[in-house]
Amino acid sequence: RLKSIAGLLDVGDVQSVPLDARTMTADKAAGYCFSADMDGATWGADDARLALLARGCVPDAVDAAWVQNHFRWVVWSSASLARRLPARWHEFWSAERVLGLLRHRYEREYELGERSALRRVLEADAAPQRLIVLCVASIAGSGADTRVEVTDGWYSIQAQVDAVLAQAIGRGRLRAGDKIACAGLSARGIADGVEPLSAESRGATLLLSANCVRRACWDAKLGFQRRRAMVMALSAVHRQGGVVGATLDVLVMRRYPRRFMEYTADGQRIVRSEKEEERVALAFAEARAARMQELLEERQARRDTAGTSGAGDRTAESTCNDDEAAAVLEVVEQEQPQRQVHPLLRMLVCDYPARPYRDPGASEGTLAVVTVWRPGPIEPADLAEGSRVLIAGAAVSTYCRSAPAAAGASLSLSVRPAAGSLRPAAVDMQVVARSRYRQRTTLRIDELQRAAACQEVDVVGETESCCAGAGGQMSVLRLRSTDRGGAVCFADVEFPRSLFGSISPAAGALVTVRNCQYTSPMHGGDTAVPRLFAGDVADFVL
Repeated sequence: RLKSIAGLLDVGDVQSVPLDARTMTADKAAGYCFSADMDGATWGADDARLALLARGCVPDAVDAAWVQNHFRWVVWSSASLARRLPARWHEFWSAERVLGLLRHRYEREYELGERSALRRVLEADAAPQRLIVLCVASIAGSGADTRVEVTDGWYSIQAQVDAVLAQAIGRGRLRAGDKIACAGLSARGIADGVEPLSAESRGATLLLSANCVRRACWDAKLGFQRRRAMVMALSAVHRQGGVVGATLDVLVMRRYPRRFMEYTADGQRIVRSEKEEERVALAFAEARAARMQELLEERQARRDTAGTSGAGDRTAESTCNDDEAAAVLEVVEQEQPQRQVHPLLRMLVCDYPARPYRDPGASEGTLAVVTVWRPGPIEPADLAEGSRVLIAGAAVSTYCRSAPAAAGASLSLSVRPAAGSLRPAAVDMQVVARSRYRQRTTLRIDELQRAAACQEVDVVGETESCCAGAGGQMSVLRLRSTDRGGAVCFADVEFPRSLFGSISPAAGALVTVRNCQYTSPMHGGDTAVPRLFAGDVADFVL
């Protein structure tokens, strides 16, 4: 509403606004006094309290702290409106208007029982993770010592900013008076709730991180918002900005096969394909069972030697055997503890541009690889390529640096369904056409010249051979195809044995390798065999 008024009216010259209003800050507003008459008398917060009491307000409800707090925010807001609409400054900048707004706040808080957003957060009756618009009241310090005070127009709270926001403040991109939309925030010092104006509230701190904060319009309404989520583009996610408080509206460009990561006792992380994990899990279970059988047989042999076997109370013997089995299991658990294996699912995503890009070149936006840990309840159809997904609770991840580079992505994100969520959404194909999503295309070996170095590609060809690479850690699958001129072309696909195990298709068998990285381009006249690398996002279709 204010924005529409400002657009229709002649806003006037800001120099016509009184100097006090032009230079007013949140810090100055607390002790400001209006000129009451030509004799130099002033009217401030103490006089405002006396006027409220004269109008019948309850003394305990409008104590000195309450009046001082609200007087500060009303005066600062009035000065801000006067600067924004200079032609109408006299409607906003007066003691009478301030008193009327204080009376209005008294009615809403004391008589109607309404509470502002920050008051509800401080009293632990509302979660700070909800979408809220706040105003930066003051900024002090610089760098790592930057201190910020934010307000919802009724109450304020100290805020701690991360390094990215501190840099933005240092560059002047975030200043006192700016409004910010926040989502996914966390707070300290309010676990059991505190009174907004009490001494305990001074220890309350709101934690602001770059991926939870966005600039808001100057006329945005302060407080909690009716819409549930703040949508953020992938290009706006900072790599050092922590958890992404906003919702990411994305399209699934590529869905990679399910993988399993094992955390070993010596701190290593081993990624395996689903088939290889089944083989390793079966071998581990068989090894444990064999060790248990071996220990039980040893104990039985000792009993036979000692002459303890034979007739007796079968109940006691059964109990003894149960106890022995438990003891043996404990020994096996110590020798071969259970494997720590977690499933993961990855996908390459791009922005779903629900609104047209301002710049036509912006369609070449950021790509990200999203790792979903323990994706149990998620249906594969919900993450099909070309589908739209709303991701909440994502965090910038340092895992899997190689996969984003191969896929052309510059960002890695992780989602744990326990802390975040993935929700499918309806797709408009006209919007998809504006995005970076493109359907898969599979290249024959002789068509690899169409690919760029380090590009992620899908290739298909006939098996020529498969052998172990240097050192025995890698295997090399050679594929061939015939071009239109009848010439036979070859390509080598290198893959880690720990990830895929032993892959040995029969000679001449057709093999498709998806999501592999083209590591060496084919140049005209060059007879060298092109090489591809099948990493932990690749998939072999035999």
